[in-house]
Amino acid sequence: MKKKFLALTMAMVLALSFSACGNKTSGSNRTGSESGVASGREDAKNRVSNSEADEAENSLSDWYDSDARKTVEDLINNMFSGQGLNFFIEVEEPDVLVYNYQYTTQLEVTDLIVEQLEMSVDSGVDAVKSDIQNYRKTYGVELNAIRLVYLNADGSSIYELEVTEDYEPSEHDGDSAGLGSYEDLQAWMDSDEAAQMVQLTNSMLESTGMTVNFSAEGNTFVYEYYLSDETYEAMGMADFSGDQLQSYIESVVESQRDSLEGTFSNFEQNYGITLDAVRVAFYEEDGTFIVSSDILNDAY
Repeated sequence: MKKKFLALTMAMVLALSFSACGNKTSGSNRTGSESGVASGREDAKNRVSNSEADEAENSLSDWYDSDARKTVEDLINNMFSGQGLNFFIEVEEPDVLVYNYQYTTQLEVTDLIVEQLEMSVDSGVDAVKSDIQNYRKTYGVELNAIRLVYLNADGSSIYELEVTEDYEPSEHDGDSAGLGSYEDLQAWMDSDEAAQMVQLTNSMLESTGMTVNFSAEGNTFVYEYYLSDETYEAMGMADFSGDQLQSYIESVVESQRDSLEGTFSNFEQNYGITLDAVRVAFYEEDGTFIVSSDILNDAY
């Protein structure tokens, strides 16, 4: 069965990777998408001291009270800095660990957003299952499940999933949450789906001062990013000259070429739309053009 979705991480991939790359001076190891959280967890655990790894078997509460839990939380929150999410861990004795991801800006939750989140989580579930084994080996805890909980800014639950080692992701067809075929790219741009993706992306980027919009130029999908003074400060670009800024942005776009090229297959498989190109354009907050890059669909 065709797995039909335009992943939320594809809609945000450049914005979040731009945010991550721009903060290299902070020394944190950030990822560019929610699917990167799994690798972040692995990185966090690898950085925990050997003394923690050598502990005898403990209850989850013992582990929660240890420096290891604080290390995991701090590292993952560093990854999410500027991306609109806070991360914290809870335990449910005797054998459930709870990963909480809370949005810092209140979202208007729709069926589409929930489905996008569900499929994004399912795509990374193997890493979560691996976490269960790693906690047992590394910390000596009898962990049987990890519950993933996504919370709105007011603390209300958006989506949650309890993952065990035998959990299998569900199949997602294209008939739910309003996903479907569109006559052409402009029709998709005019849809509620596009508007909801823009809204959610901007909610997650609010703390960076960066905003995003999607547009169509013929059969070219255009990501439009608008940078404010706050963006330049938050991402360490305040002292860049014009040439330095253009060169830096171009390097970020090039680093995400593979992910951006995935837009072609997503639109074709999900909506029956064959794109000619993807354009990534950057502007000052007032609309002044900075730089753009075109990625052509070489398959056609």
